[in-house]
Amino acid sequence: MADFLDNFNADIDPLLMVDLGDEITFVPSSGGTVVIQGEFNEKFYLTDAETGVETVSPAVECLEADVINAQGGSIIRKGVSYAVKGKAQPDGTGMVLLVLRLA
Repeated sequence: MADFLDNFNADIDPLLMVDLGDEITFVPSSGGTVVIQGEFNEKFYLTDAETGVETVSPAVECLEADVINAQGGSIIRKGVSYAVKGKAQPDGTGMVLLVLRLA
């Protein structure tokens, strides 16, 4: 069953991003630019598991394959530049969450 779900998600996630995602420019730390689709959230709520403290930060969810080596990179959306905070957070289905901060 897990193989079926993994294959299903791998097939469906790119289609959903094209229909539901925003056009975003990813700038890897190594340079260059790549236009990707991602679901941008200006007010993503983060909870620190150790302290229980909640913070609000911009974030984008996108295909993991689109943002290889995201750490140290940046995202440009609608002319606004955001730096990727920390490491990408994969969800195990081929999608990844990038927590951002204004650059």
